[in-house]
Amino acid sequence: MNDAEKSAPKIAEQLAKIINSRWLNKLSDESLREKLDTHLRPVNCDRLITPEVNPEIWGRLDKETRSKDLKLSYLQTNLAAVGNIVSQATDMLLTARAENSEVHIENLIRKNMDAIAIMAHISYDLAQRRRDVIRPTLNKEYATLCASHGPVTTLLFGDELQTQLNHIRASNKIKNTASGSEYYPPRRHFSP
Repeated sequence: MNDAEKSAPKIAEQLAKIINSRWLNKLSDESLREKLDTHLRPVNCDRLITPEVNPEIWGRLDKETRSKDLKLSYLQTNLAAVGNIVSQATDMLLTARAENSEVHIENLIRKNMDAIAIMAHISYDLAQRRRDVIRPTLNKEYATLCASHGPVTTLLFGDELQTQLNHIRASNKIKNTASGSEYYPPRRHFSP
């Protein structure tokens, strides 16, 4: 981390370990769906949604723009799910305070852990969208650096970039040799 970066006091070690292991990692489709289905939008929060593109505009968008919008709307849907969780958790706290009653700690912990998991998933997706933006500026032979299977650490393309570049070069060299596209200078024949 940057030494100049401001930070808050430490949190519980076990929680920090969970966050550090989950952040910038994608949830399985099943796990994400389960969390999204568990935390529904409160009926009176009609703006806690992902807005749709107006039909008059959607019909005029090209395929690439539609694809980009769908990817971003997916992120916004997941963010709205975090909003649902935080809204419900805050409501639980407000109700307990108003009624001077006990807070259901286990429910709050579960809700907050689900919110962290979904936010980690969103963070992973945002990192991938950033890679997608950078991909067209890279030399085509290095486009695989932007693949979703590549790790994201404190660096967008992972800590072992030079190793990845070496693997890509070696792989491309093998591929080019196998396809016969590697350049070999013509042989010169000398007569004695």
